[in-house]
Amino acid sequence: TQGYSSAASDVYKRQLLYRAFNNLISVILILAKRRTSMDIITRGTKFYEGKNNTLYWTNNPYIIEMEAKNETSNLISTLLFKLLSNNGIPVHFICSGTNSISKRVRKANIININAIGRFVCDESFSKRYGIDPGIVFDDMVFELQYINEELKNPFISSSAAGYGLHIASISDLLEIEEITYFAGDIIKYFFEECNLTPVDFKLKFGYDCQTRELLVCGDISDNTCHLLDETGNLITKNTIKNISNIELAYQKALKKF
Repeated sequence: TQGYSSAASDVYKRQLLYRAFNNLISVILILAKRRTSMDIITRGTKFYEGKNNTLYWTNNPYIIEMEAKNETSNLISTLLFKLLSNNGIPVHFICSGTNSISKRVRKANIININAIGRFVCDESFSKRYGIDPGIVFDDMVFELQYINEELKNPFISSSAAGYGLHIASISDLLEIEEITYFAGDIIKYFFEECNLTPVDFKLKFGYDCQTRELLVCGDISDNTCHLLDETGNLITKNTIKNISNIELAYQKALKKF
C-alpha cells in the first residue's frame, strides 16, 4: 500500500484539480440556466430520517438539505467536505443550510458500497485476520464493503464489485480507491490536530443526478469515523461535544494541504 499512500502525490492532486475545475465549469453553466430557482433555496418536506442525519427536499430538484443531530458533528462534516473540495476531490457538499446543524448537498444516486480506510486494527479486522487489535498499520488499509443488510454488508473486492455485481465500473472503483487514500491523508491530519487518533473512516460515493459526476457523498464526521481521545478511549456522541479546537485544526489543514 506504500505506493497508494502516495495517492496524495502532486501528480494525482493536479489530475483531481483539473477534473474538478472542468466539473465546476459544467455545474456553473447548469446552475446559471436555473438561476431563477436558485435565487432563494428553501427547505421543503422531510423525506428520510436516519440514525445520524435527516434529509429534506428543497425548492430546487437537484439540491437536498441534510440536517445532523448536533452542531459539533455538522461542523466537523462541513469543514472536512470543504478540505476535500479545496484539494480537488469532488463532493456533494454545497454550502451551509437553514440552521447551525444543516448543510445543502447535491442530489446523488448512491453507489451500494462503503469505502473504508483503516489506520489502526479494530475488533472487526482482528477477528477476520487474527492479528491483535490496536496495532497501528504501516500505511492506511483500504477496504470495500457491499451494502446489503440481508448479506450482513460483506467486504468485497473491486473485481467482484465491478465485474461480478456491476455495482460500478472498474474505472470508477479505482477512482474511489484513489480518492479514499487521498482523503485519508486529509482526514487523519485533521483529527490528529484535534488531539484525536483516527482508527478508521467510511466514505460513501454517488453519481450527481444532474451531471453524473462521481462524488463523495453522505457524511464525514464522528458518525462515520472511530476516534480515540488522548487517553485511548473511544469518542462517543457525548464526548465529541467537548472537542474545542476543531476550527484551528481546519486552519492548519488548509495550510498543510
